[in-house]
Amino acid sequence: MTADSSNPSRKTTANEARRQKILASLRLPAGVKRCNFLLVNPCLAVNLKGVWVVDPSMQTFKDQFPAFMNSKGKTPSKDRKNLELETTHAIFADVFVLPTTPYKQVLSEKEQEAEESQRCTSISLKSSRNIQFRLHDASSEIKNEDRSPIVVAAAAENGRLRINLPRSFCGPLHLQCTGRVWYSAAVKAQITPLAEVDGHHLSFLGDFKPDLWYGWEEWKGDSFEGFAGRGDAVDVYFDTEDYIPNTDSNLNTRLPWVWAMHTLGLKN
Repeated sequence: MTADSSNPSRKTTANEARRQKILASLRLPAGVKRCNFLLVNPCLAVNLKGVWVVDPSMQTFKDQFPAFMNSKGKTPSKDRKNLELETTHAIFADVFVLPTTPYKQVLSEKEQEAEESQRCTSISLKSSRNIQFRLHDASSEIKNEDRSPIVVAAAAENGRLRINLPRSFCGPLHLQCTGRVWYSAAVKAQITPLAEVDGHHLSFLGDFKPDLWYGWEEWKGDSFEGFAGRGDAVDVYFDTEDYIPNTDSNLNTRLPWVWAMHTLGLKN
């Protein structure tokens, strides 16, 4: 019998060491703790600014989500948000998404079940003003099979929307506004226009394969849905075309007047 199998605590320590080694190899900002199923909603009318690292493998405390549970005790992925940011003012957010596949060798059975039970990593942003959202793939700048699909919905009710997507992003963009939609030169080179009707701009970012496209509802990969109200514009860039933070700037989430519902414990 090996030492690991006879000593569970030693095996746990070894797995944690391997997990930390994997984390050290990723493009992550220093000092930002990993999170999952996190809602941040300021109680006061302030801008929401910060850096978040989403780890889809972190397991939930199921008793905190009775309304979201189905008959089998699992939360339907369509009802769950891995990260949800809401404010009546502007949002300035950098979000890093961790891969899942390299983790499987060091995940517990419960963590593997949590990761496998959700089809995608879901992120939601709602603001009454402008939204500047920069999404980062923590493991790669190219198309990445090691992470689950990322599904983002961002609504700037009375402002403009500026988004930065990782170069590994491959999927449709549905952008709604009465103003203009502008793509950087690098993004435009990877865009396939699909439709433009009454302020709805539907396109595909990445390697578009017509034989695999059956419409938005049937798509199972990355997707981004954005809304900019009151005639404002939508600007789209790659994340490498802008500043990528390397430190923690989540100052707002440490203040007492910000209410954050942590459905998972945050870890280093």
